[in-house]
Parts: sequence; structure tokens; C-alpha cells
Amino acid sequence: MIHTLDTIDYAPLAQIPGLTFRPWRDQGDFLTALEIYNEERVLNKIDLTFTVKDFEDEVKWYENFDITQQYIFAEYHGKPIGYFNFNWEPEGSGRYLLFLGGSLLPEYYQETIGSCMLRYAEEKLREMALSLPEDRQKRYRTWYRLANQAACGFFQQNGYQIERYFFKMRRPIELPLGRHLLPEGIEIRPAQPEHYHAVWEAEQEAFQDHWGYTPPLPKHFEMWQEDNHFQPRYWKVAWDTQSGEVAGMVRGFHKPEEDAEFHRKRGYTENISVRRPWRGKGLAKALIAESILMFQQMGMEETFLNVDAANPTGALNLYRAMGYEELPDQTVVVMDKILE
Repeated sequence: MIHTLDTIDYAPLAQIPGLTFRPWRDQGDFLTALEIYNEERVLNKIDLTFTVKDFEDEVKWYENFDITQQYIFAEYHGKPIGYFNFNWEPEGSGRYLLFLGGSLLPEYYQETIGSCMLRYAEEKLREMALSLPEDRQKRYRTWYRLANQAACGFFQQNGYQIERYFFKMRRPIELPLGRHLLPEGIEIRPAQPEHYHAVWEAEQEAFQDHWGYTPPLPKHFEMWQEDNHFQPRYWKVAWDTQSGEVAGMVRGFHKPEEDAEFHRKRGYTENISVRRPWRGKGLAKALIAESILMFQQMGMEETFLNVDAANPTGALNLYRAMGYEELPDQTVVVMDKILE
């Protein structure tokens, strides 16, 4: 497999006249990827807005990743029809995850084109996995909206199995909220720059209990602050007044460009976490309620969040109790296949 300036020499491509692979060229390719994603997004009724910056930010988080070798575009008779990328990371459980991401226009999910893309990515990941410890399990992993039947069906036909469901949940802002008081000795403080590192550390500690958690690297703290969703003005951070520690948080955000596109007013009550010593005291409910009230005062019509359907801390039932309901057509599935 040899990379030239514009194309990748990959033997199976010869069996599909008109199909070529090419490597990532420059920053302009993020726009190309966004355009492909947006075309697929419309067909699959995805009501979320992404920008070029979102695509740029995403790859910054990838480890063991060379964008010039691992971000590939598929073109059919010169037209970009898909892109895919791949990398690997160690999981906190001790196994290794071989990630595959990307997007392909649904009309091209025919057996030959989709299979050629998947085969190339899996072969490259298999080569990369040769450097990893032999005694550790290695799993291919990808994720798609369950409503994207073409993609989900394709991966299942190629040996992938659904490992996890993630629900997207919506709460109309006018629903009665009730009173949810902060536990004694806990107060909410505005997030200031000098608090960011404490918030980051508290969040990482709380999420250690979550499925698929991987410890961050030192550089991730700075990257976290550069993300589009880093909006401290919408955070609700709870502090223990006696110990001076962060007890929990809701790191909400707002996407006005998305509201404009879909003619709605939505606040995101996301990144919800409570550290172990403060769980079971009603803190999460109180923080979510404070976040909802903030968005209500801003004139929002709904709040929204994502949740692991099998979250070990009982988050799904908590959110249901707060008035959130699942949106079945927006469920995301994580699919795995063990590397033999």
C-alpha cells in the first residue's frame, strides 16, 4: 500500500472501477468531510449542527494518529463520497480499542465500496496492533445512529455486534420541576479560570466509573479548554464549603447556530458528574435543576442530554425522574468486533 501525492495504491480498488482513495491533504479537507457528513446527516434526519472547527477539534483528541496516513477520503469518479479515519487507544480496563470513524453517503453503502473502505481500515489497524502486547484483548470499535440502518446493518454483516446503547433525551422547559435543594454544606460558584483545573480533575475522577473510560494525558487539559463546548458561563459547579473541593457539576452549553438552523431554543445540560463521596445525596438533581432554571431564564424551550443506557450510577433513571424522555430515533449504538 503506497501513498502517492493524490491517491493510495491499494490492490482491491482495481475491482471497483471509478473508486479511489486519497490521503488527507490540508485543512481544507475538514470542509470536504463536513460536506459529506452534512449530506448524510440530512438523509438520516440528524438534527445536530457541526462546524469545521468541530471536525478539527475531534482529531486533536485522537492518540496514535497521523492525519496524513490515517484520514482517508473515498472518491467515486472524482466525487468525494466518504471519508474514514482510524487510530488506537488503551482502555482503562487493560484492553486496546481500535477505532474506526467516518461517513459514507448512504447510496454508496453497496457491498463493494463499503467493504473496500472497511477492509483497508481494518488492515491498517491490524498492522498497528502488532506493536501492542500480545496478551491483551484488542477490539475494533465504531459507532453510528441506530436510525442509520445502512451503516449499522453493514457493520453487523461484517461481524460487528452492538455493545452499548446511548440515548439522547429531551425535556420540555415548561414541565414542572419541583424543588431540588443542594445538600447541606454545598454551594454553587461561578466558574472562574483559576477553577478550571480543579473542575477538570473532579470530572475525570467522577468519570472513572463510566464504561470505556480512558485516563487523559496532560495535554488534554489545554485541548479541553479549546473545545466549542467549553462554555463556563453555563456551568453549575458545586463546591463543598468545608473541604473546598469540587463535589459535582453540570457543564452545560448552548449552540445558537443550531437553534437558528432547526428553529428551536435548546440548552444542553451535559457533562453531569458527581464524585463518589457526594453521591446519593440529591446533588445531581439539584445541579440539573439549577441548569434547567438557567436555560429557562434564557428563554430556551427545551433542555437536552446524552446518557449511556447502562450507566452504572443509575443516570438514566435519574434523568427520567427529572422529566427527560428518550428520543428513540436518535439512539447511538457502539459496535465492536474482537480482533482475532
